[in-house]
Amino acid sequence: YLRFNKVDHHMRWAFDPAKTSVLQWRSPEHLHATLKTFEKFESTVRQGPGMDWCRKRAICGLYFSIARKWVILGSLETALNVWRSCFNRKLSGQLLHLCGCGLLILNSVLPNSEVTSRLIHKWKGFVRFRINPELVDP
Repeated sequence: YLRFNKVDHHMRWAFDPAKTSVLQWRSPEHLHATLKTFEKFESTVRQGPGMDWCRKRAICGLYFSIARKWVILGSLETALNVWRSCFNRKLSGQLLHLCGCGLLILNSVLPNSEVTSRLIHKWKGFVRFRINPELVDP
């Protein structure tokens, strides 16, 4: 991932549930493959520029987003396992892990709640999952 200060294009995307890209995010096989990709990516970052706090949080954000996809698919157990793998890989601390678990459970109990979505969105900003670090030097 590289960030450029100058915007040289704009992208428009309309949600279409029939699109292959949308269907893949609802596929358990795709989500399992995504985790393997994250693990390879994390290894590359550790071997390359190294893992600092900013990079850890960015990668945690990726794990949390996949965990939420599992909640949407109805598998809270898998979601919690995905999120636990982030903790086990020493990417998150215990407090961050426990808060994430609570939010995943809340999301499974109240799946279509605007309050839950807003709370998760605010939490992700508070713990700085949405920052855009340069994970790999150019």
